[in-house]
Amino acid sequence: MKKLSVLILVLLICSVFAYSSDPEGTELFPEIKEWKLIQNERVYVPSDLWDIIDGAADTYLSYNFIDLHLADYNNDAGINIRVELYRHSTFDNTFGIYTTERSPDYHFINIGSQGYLEEGALNFLCGYYYVKVTTGNQGNNAQNSLVEIAENVEKYLKQENNWPDIFQIFPPEPMPYSEHYIAENFLGFEFLHSAFIADYNKDGDDFQVFIIRTDKPEEVREMLGKYLKFAKQDDEVSDSIFKIHDPYNGDIDVILKENTMAGIIGCEKETILNEYINLLKSKL
Repeated sequence: MKKLSVLILVLLICSVFAYSSDPEGTELFPEIKEWKLIQNERVYVPSDLWDIIDGAADTYLSYNFIDLHLADYNNDAGINIRVELYRHSTFDNTFGIYTTERSPDYHFINIGSQGYLEEGALNFLCGYYYVKVTTGNQGNNAQNSLVEIAENVEKYLKQENNWPDIFQIFPPEPMPYSEHYIAENFLGFEFLHSAFIADYNKDGDDFQVFIIRTDKPEEVREMLGKYLKFAKQDDEVSDSIFKIHDPYNGDIDVILKENTMAGIIGCEKETILNEYINLLKSKL
């Protein structure tokens, strides 16, 4: 009986230690010299995300939002910095939610995988975390404080600051900051999801390139089959090149190879279309 009690005690101690060292736990915010850290005890999860970002919650949930941790940093100069850590299920989903709120017009800075600094706000992508650092204070000291806090948080999270590997397949020189990830309802279709996209301009022709990659070839083949059926085309689904006559989005040229479907939307010049189809084909 005594041995059993000792064993239970050891297991309890080990479980507490495992939790306290868990990077997904509450120890997510660093102590920073000359700043007082006040961590919000409430952690927002999918069921109550509407309580804090009512208008945007559905979008975050579509990217498989996991939880949101909050903290404030205050200094003796009266500057308050709020840090919000949005965690998503995968890096691709975190990349996706970050890109939905990013604009090419923002002032981008070197932090995390990518980030931008505006008046009173610094947002950046950091592994599985989408980090928002904000302040109601104005002036250079407040802006510099945003950067200071953000850099400390980024270092403390110890995430790999990568870019989705799939963009290596995309043709070179997309429009700056046009890369996105659409988790669901790509082109307005429920059967199309997990699409990476980027915008291009070649000789005055604006168009978009997309790539959908699934775990298994049959999954992406099923997507293409449903798309062809919607377009009332009886093409056989196989590794090949297709022209889908989409009544809502125009003609879309698509390449299917194994577990990947890539395509070009809105390209009007045949020579450019063929050039980019061949670029995609060479990478798949």
